[in-house]
Amino acid sequence: MFIHLRTYPEAGPDCSLCVCMCVCARSPKVQSVLRESQVICESKEKQIAELKKMSDQSADSLKNEWEKKVCEEKLKGWDLLQPNPP
Repeated sequence: MFIHLRTYPEAGPDCSLCVCMCVCARSPKVQSVLRESQVICESKEKQIAELKKMSDQSADSLKNEWEKKVCEEKLKGWDLLQPNPP
């Protein structure tokens, strides 16, 4: 039996997904478990990537809303400084 450990630095040091064990043996049951664990690891990697993308999009959206509010406040202040037309 051969065990190969692969790390996933993007998962973070406290994450249980950091290590994926690949067991190479002739037993069909071991091979089945290996395939299942690989599918689970890939699924978790995809979920992490999707969550990161959603988080980034949410952060960008909040930043855009904040910038819009700041610009609106600046425009309101600018309108108060302008003389009223006769």
